[in-house]
This record gives sequence, C-alpha cells and structure tokens, in this order.
Amino acid sequence: MNFKSLSYHSRCSFLILLLSMGFLSACKNISKMLPKKAVLSKKTRARVFNNQVTTAGVQYTDKAKTSCPILPLQVWAATYDLDIVMVSKHQAWNMHEFARVATPQGAVWLMKDAREGSLDQCLIADIPDLDFWLPELPVQRKYYPVRVEDKSTSKLLQFNFAYENILGEQVKASYKGKRIKTKMKKRNGSTMGHSQNHAMVVLDLPYRDFGKKASMQFDGKTHKIQKLLGIVPFCMALQQTQGGLSIGEFNIKQLSDKLLQTSHPIKDTFAVQEWNKYPVDNGFCIEQKGDFRTLRYFFSDTLGKLELKAASAQQWNYTNESFRIEFERPLPDLRYPFQDTFQTKFVLDIGEQKSHGLGTVQAYWENDSPVLKLLPERPWWVADRPMQTHIDIINESEVKIQIQRIH
Repeated sequence: MNFKSLSYHSRCSFLILLLSMGFLSACKNISKMLPKKAVLSKKTRARVFNNQVTTAGVQYTDKAKTSCPILPLQVWAATYDLDIVMVSKHQAWNMHEFARVATPQGAVWLMKDAREGSLDQCLIADIPDLDFWLPELPVQRKYYPVRVEDKSTSKLLQFNFAYENILGEQVKASYKGKRIKTKMKKRNGSTMGHSQNHAMVVLDLPYRDFGKKASMQFDGKTHKIQKLLGIVPFCMALQQTQGGLSIGEFNIKQLSDKLLQTSHPIKDTFAVQEWNKYPVDNGFCIEQKGDFRTLRYFFSDTLGKLELKAASAQQWNYTNESFRIEFERPLPDLRYPFQDTFQTKFVLDIGEQKSHGLGTVQAYWENDSPVLKLLPERPWWVADRPMQTHIDIINESEVKIQIQRIH
C-alpha cells in the first residue's frame, strides 16, 4: 500500500487504526491519548453504587466541633460545544485549546494554553471579572478581548484567533478542517496529562475529527504544528464536557441554618458566594447557583449527622448534571470526631456518560482536625491525581478548607 496515495482523511483513519492496535513501540505514548470505555460495566455500577447503604457506619466519639456544614471537595464542569485543539512546537508551550462555551450572555471563546513540561493550563478570555468566574477552578487567568474570525461553511470549519497570552505574547492561530461528524465509540477521553497539578479531570468526548491544516504565530514568529508520528498535523476539532475535582483553599461560614457563605482568595481580595441549604429526600442539599453553573452537595441526615452522599456541577443550559461524584456509602459527618479510618469507593460521571473514573476515599481525624483523601484508581489520567483535604475548624460557625495534590 502506498501511504502517500491515500486521501488525507484516509491517512488519518489509518493512523488511528494503527494506534488502536498498539502498532509500533513509537505509538505507545500517543496511544495513551485514545479514549477508553467506562471503568465500570452497567451491571457492576448498579451493584456497587446502589444507594442502599444510607449511613457512613462510623462510631462518633464526641460532640460536633462546629455547626458549620463541611464541603470537603470542589466540583466543577464545563461543556464546549466546539473545541479547536492544536499542539505547537513553541519551546514554552504545548497544547492550545480554543473552546467555545454557551453562557447566558451569549457564546464565549476560551483560549487555553498548556505550558511545556508542567502542562499547567492558562486561561485567556473576554469575560468581565474573569478572576471571579468559576472560583472553584484554580487556573491562572488573564482578561483580554479575544478576536475570533469565523469563515466556516456548511461543510468546513475555518477560524482565525488572535489574543495576548499570559506571557504577553501576541498570538495568532488558524485552523481548517471538516465539520465535526465522527461519533466516538469510546467517550472516556484522556486529559493527556494537562492540569494534573490542579484538578482531577474526566471527559465525555462524543465527537472528534482531525483537522486538515493549522498554524500559529507568537509575536509575529511562526511556530510549526507538531505531527503525529511525523505524518498527521496534531490539530483537531471536537465536542466535549470536562469536569472533576479541583485543589484550592476557601473558607465556609454559616450565616444561618439555611444559608452559607464561601470565600475564595483571589489576588488581594476574595470571591464570595452564598449557598442555600434546603431539605431533599432523607437529607439536605447545599447549593450554589451562579449564572453559568450550579453546584450541589447532597447529604443524608441520620440523627442530625450530615453525611455526604454525592456532589455535582450542572451547566446553566443543560437539564442533567454535567459532572457528579457519588460514594458507595456516605462519608462521615466531618464536624464530629470518629474512630479509626473510614474508607469507601467513589465513582465519577461526566456529561452523558456514567463511570468515567473510579477510586477510593478515606476519612479520619488527625491532630484534632478531619482529613479526607481521594485515591483515584482508573483510568490512568485520573489515577495520577490523588488529593488530600485538610479541614481547619476556626470556630462554631466557620471552617477553612485546604485541598492539595499529594504524591
């Protein structure tokens, strides 16, 4: 077979086939980027996470150290109706994403640049008060009036992007490729290592197609686009939902029995948000409703103990949850000391897909403070991001949450 005689998209398809078969040792790292199936079968998911265990089952040893409900995790999510991805050969940068999201104010483009080496992402967007937008995401940000030129047709995607990145470089990028139509059989998309220092991330990747041509300039200097196996330009268009759990630091203050307040440090000030607590079946929900998304934490109520069962993030224009973490059995009420180390399983759902991540959670008291550990297990891009939450009880109505990556 003469590879060069094949059409461009036939070459792309052939390359994907080779990667799927694990062809050539050189493909090993690239094959890690390929989407996987769910980590649990529907049968196993229904058996393990069946909500039949309604309490943590721990032995509490003392009265509550605070009355303030504790939110020991930060959940987040966002759906991109179009995401243009390319990898440049710039020495300081790796992958670049130009993602379009729907907001109540209209479509907004997010410019996301991943640093070479750490793969930490930086966010550039034309969003007023960008530093206060989604404070649960600890990503470096910069407000800039992004310019997007859309020359797309009914069959072709064609975009030009212009913005100033986090380093002050003037960036121009262009993309050309067919409209997205290839439906993914496996939708558990890989993060490819991005933002591993800041978040545990799962993806729902329903559609993806390789692009035909892309280019990038930084301060007027052209930097070539990487090629997969030296053959196909590393550029693509896709649709996806991203979500998960993030590191960070914030305070929770109980204002009344039905109202909480969180404060995230933002530069020299704070992003302050109010949360409502209201009853649901056999428990309570604590909810923060923003213009773009709603965050919810679901607790069972067992003799006055608030034991966390699940938490979710839901984008404003979707009727279903965008991301959800669910526990095999509820977590202990971390306001109360308890004996030994509690342990159970957790599962991560994203977009329209169930069971895209799996792991173990542990909770215990250490030096008069509760500690929570998330020990992810599958897939690999979740397993390499364990986290630990330390809760500092300040007083009767306030606690401080510190969530860190552990190694």
